[in-house]
Amino acid sequence: MKQAVSVFDSRVNLLAESPLWHPLTSTLYWVDFPNNLLRSRHGDTTQEIKLAEMATAIAWIDIEHLLLAKPSGLYQFNTHTHAETLLVAIEAQRADLRSNDGRADPWGGFWLGTMSREGEEAIGSIYRWYQSELRLLVSEIGISNGLCFDKSRHLAYFADSAKQQIFSIKLNDLGWPIAKPELFMDFSASKDVPDGAVVDAKGNLWVALWDGAGVVCISAEGELLQRIDVKVKRPTCPAFGGERAHILFVSSAQLGLETQAAKTIANGNMIQFEHGTTGLFEPAVKIK
Repeated sequence: MKQAVSVFDSRVNLLAESPLWHPLTSTLYWVDFPNNLLRSRHGDTTQEIKLAEMATAIAWIDIEHLLLAKPSGLYQFNTHTHAETLLVAIEAQRADLRSNDGRADPWGGFWLGTMSREGEEAIGSIYRWYQSELRLLVSEIGISNGLCFDKSRHLAYFADSAKQQIFSIKLNDLGWPIAKPELFMDFSASKDVPDGAVVDAKGNLWVALWDGAGVVCISAEGELLQRIDVKVKRPTCPAFGGERAHILFVSSAQLGLETQAAKTIANGNMIQFEHGTTGLFEPAVKIK
């Protein structure tokens, strides 16, 4: 079944990221990280939590705990009491860096990309936290984005938005890299900037194009299969959800689009559509 692009949640986000469908609670979470907000929607019920420190990416741990990725590290967050517990510090001493994109992997680990707070230097990195072990995987990243995984092919993907490129990394049976990153898709000849990404049940990548007003679907072989207009200029990250993982939610930004004309459309809203594609539910992060 195909369904037209529509607004799932009309609250305006300055820069929404990391949409996450919690499969145990049927709740969509996301962050509006410049405003230190953790937002959610369950049916018609909405929630908004003001965080002491911005979170740029999230995952789920169990029915009442999320993992929040912040500039100072990874935290366990209780969705009922709002209590936070530090799990691991990541570059907390680097005032020039902050966290950016992150995603749980199919083995129960969590990958996190960092970047320059100014967004101009390639001083960011990608880390994996798994079974209480933190490893640096990739360095010299400009703007880390697009972290997603294909377990059946033992692959991880990430984007360096500053280079307009997506890379793949081969993984072993525990989800650790066994080879250097390889170029998977290059957008640098266009104006399209790859941002967040997710893998569907067939192994295709769905990639949000910052400033491109669209989401593209790319096969595991690197073939561009389709492009969908999502009605917002700056889509940031897609995520599958719904009871059958059949809905693609897309977060977006109003950042830099504060003109009156830009405000008349859905920039900054959470978008949704069905396109006959089934995704995969996000796996839980295993903290023990």
